Parts: sequence; C-alpha cells; structure tokens
Amino acid sequence: MNPVRLMIIALGALAAALFIVIPVTFARRLASDRSARKVRYHAGKALEALKDYTSDQKDEALSQAKATMDQLDENIDALQQKLYTMWSDMNQSSRDKLQSRLSTLSKERNQLAQWYGAMLQSSSEAWEDVKEGFMNSFKELRDSFQEAQREFG
Repeated sequence: MNPVRLMIIALGALAAALFIVIPVTFARRLASDRSARKVRYHAGKALEALKDYTSDQKDEALSQAKATMDQLDENIDALQQKLYTMWSDMNQSSRDKLQSRLSTLSKERNQLAQWYGAMLQSSSEAWEDVKEGFMNSFKELRDSFQEAQREFG
C-alpha cells in the first residue's frame, strides 16, 4: 500500500478517535462540575435557612438539617460507588489518596452527626452555639466532598 495513503488513513483514524474521546471526557467532567455546583447550591440554601432558625423553631431546623444531611449522604455514597468501580484502574498512589479522602469524609460525617445529636439535645440557651457548630461542621464536610468530587469524580 502507498505510504502516503497509509499515513492519511492513520491520521483519519486518529482524528476520528479524538472527535469521540475528547467530547466524552469533556462531558464527564462537565457532569461532575454540574454535580459539584448543585451540591454547593443546595447546601448553601439549606445553611442559609438553618442560620435563621431560632430555638423556638428547633423542630423545623432539625428537619431541614436532617434532609440536608441525607442529601449529602446520597451524594457521598454515589461518589464512593463510582470510585470503587474505578479502583482496579487506579495506581497505588491514587488508591492511597482516595482512601485518605474517603477516611476524611467519614470522620467529618461522624463529627456532623455528633453536632446533629447536640442540636437534638440542646437547650434554648445553647441553641445558637450548637447550631453554629453544626453549620461549621457541615461546611467542612461539604467542602471535603466537593474537593474529592473534583479530584476523583
């Protein structure tokens, strides 16, 4: 076969592959970015609403906090499942980093649960301090989740 023709065929195949691979990769990254923005938006709205609850509105605040925690738990679970499916394709360094991130998420989630428990038990005098502790803990967890999502998602 003519070497020029072979070169043209090879370049055509390469171009076709790039037209498929690049858009798919971009679409995945775009979906991950949208998901991170969605988490930040909903978490931000929930935190703003929680900030305004007084001790007299404790039941409403607890309901809002629980719903927000449940949504974040779903997002964390989905990210974990996605990452575990990629496990066999990861090198050891990536696996170590992933385990570290997941460990951080778990610790921060446990800390958030402790603050939620404190909100359940708090007196009206301690409400503002406990609520602030919950909100700060939630922000840390949300930020860690988004960082993990950007890095691995």
